[in-house]
Amino acid sequence: MWSARRATWAVNSVAMEEHVDDYNTFGAGGGIQTDMGHYAKLVLDQNEQPLIFYVGTPSPFGVGGDQRSLRMAYKDGNAWVPEVIEDLIEWDAGPLSPAVAADGTVAVAYFMKNESDSDAPDYLRYAVRLSDGSWQFSVVDASSNCGDFCSLVFDNNNQPAIAYYDIEAITSYRPRKNLKLARFNGSSWQTETVSSNGDIGNYNTLWFDADNVAHICSYEFQQ
Repeated sequence: MWSARRATWAVNSVAMEEHVDDYNTFGAGGGIQTDMGHYAKLVLDQNEQPLIFYVGTPSPFGVGGDQRSLRMAYKDGNAWVPEVIEDLIEWDAGPLSPAVAADGTVAVAYFMKNESDSDAPDYLRYAVRLSDGSWQFSVVDASSNCGDFCSLVFDNNNQPAIAYYDIEAITSYRPRKNLKLARFNGSSWQTETVSSNGDIGNYNTLWFDADNVAHICSYEFQQ
């Protein structure tokens, strides 16, 4: 995976590319090429330094391997340093949505997809980076197959909120196709259905205004 940056963008300008993460492993008789950078999203921290969140298959598993990992890369001087947020054994993740709160808290919401048990629900998950550099995880919503097209932001009280797609019920696999919103109240996640009119909840963007009122832009599929 690579990143590109330029102080001033212009027509026909050439960006400077930087190597972020790939972990190619080569040895006698061949090598392994890893698969890094799926669902990549970039945010800036409080010091205006870039943080890149993405999903990949680390060495020695290689392209097509069944052990994925959710990762974050940050800059240390001129070098990118990747770190593992969570190993996704028998799971995959993405799309994902990172955010940085006004107090500097770094977090990411992501859609967890079960790769081994068709009866286990896909669900919405949240990870927040603690002051010691470790990650704390929580299940936001596993009441249905849900969490795709997630959009994470922090509200004016530095509490996380996530807009996302509610796909279908777990047991009956009855289509729902609703737009949902989850908000953290300081101790637990509270979820609500924002709209159940048709097939709505794709490609979401969530924002809070000065009065801490949530605004969501969402795509409604017309059949």
